[in-house]
Amino acid sequence: KKMKSETTREEDELLESWLNERDENKLFMKRISGSEHQLKKLEQYQSIENSEAWESLQNKIPATRTVSISINNYLKYAAAILMPILLSAAIFYYFNQETEMSMATIDEVLKPGTEQATLVLADGTAQLLDENQSMEIQEGPSKILVGDEGLEYKSTGSGVSASPSYNRLITPKGGTYNLALVDGTKVWLNAGSSLYYPVEFTDTVRKVHLTGEAYFDVAHNGKRFIVETESYQVQVLGTTFNVSSYQGEHSTTTLVSGSVHVSRSGVENVLNPGQQAVLSDPNTAIEIREVNTSVYTSWVRGKLEFENANLEQVMKRLGRWFDFEYEFVNQNKRTQRFTARLDNQEKLSSILEMLEMTTDVEFQIENNKVLVK
Repeated sequence: KKMKSETTREEDELLESWLNERDENKLFMKRISGSEHQLKKLEQYQSIENSEAWESLQNKIPATRTVSISINNYLKYAAAILMPILLSAAIFYYFNQETEMSMATIDEVLKPGTEQATLVLADGTAQLLDENQSMEIQEGPSKILVGDEGLEYKSTGSGVSASPSYNRLITPKGGTYNLALVDGTKVWLNAGSSLYYPVEFTDTVRKVHLTGEAYFDVAHNGKRFIVETESYQVQVLGTTFNVSSYQGEHSTTTLVSGSVHVSRSGVENVLNPGQQAVLSDPNTAIEIREVNTSVYTSWVRGKLEFENANLEQVMKRLGRWFDFEYEFVNQNKRTQRFTARLDNQEKLSSILEMLEMTTDVEFQIENNKVLVK
């Protein structure tokens, strides 16, 4: 139930207590909840072919001389005892056969994303950033610290410039990066995204512009904080929420805590925790729905979580994180549904193989492009 996020608060406390009893319990939990363990079990179950297993077992049984026995009841009892033993032997034999991943070679080329981004300063200078960098940059009245926690803007107290300076943080496919704005607001920028923001907030309103996806933990200082996207505007005072606004995809705002106002074309929608605003089409109104927020914010915690997502959505997320192109050779497969919670450092071959086992799809790799058949 824990792996499916279906535990109650009491069950969570019980499980946590058990895990803290011994280190062995924690190791056991880690092993059985890992996708590698689950994939191995799936491979075992999928590998059993009754007819082939029986034929293989028969070939291993030495030839015996048949003796006619007239006691029919004895034969019935013997068969009842022997059949389960023979079937168990066949299953054990097949469970212990090595299975080879047909797509394992793609892991050498297509690797999980890392902390990487490009910082474009006010004068247009571009600075490449990665998880191993540490530096200090002076930008107008602020100081930019680059370290293990990403970017952090600090006011130097030298006064506010007459015209605000703007920076842009850009993450490529296969990249993510953290940012702390000068007001203390924390931002997690997902792969293939861009955030445009002022070095100092000089107005009565704090405003940033987002393309792609970001998770915000807004500092409360009495001023409104506005996230602008191509689709709509999100206004808050101090709260945590996720905004996804990739080009060509549904735009969503998912509220974790606090309150947000989602505005579009003069119409304002107020969200409560656990709700999501969805704009599926530029010509339609915003839809408000109840959701499991963990599914939409798990990427911040290093997870890839899908809840009854169609294969089109799954491939888009995987393509952004592992930086690959894909093509649906069989268009009917776009609507296949998939539910899973995976570590984002999982091998791509393992994820695709799991999809093959749990959905009616087949993958083929051609020139770093994933073909869905």
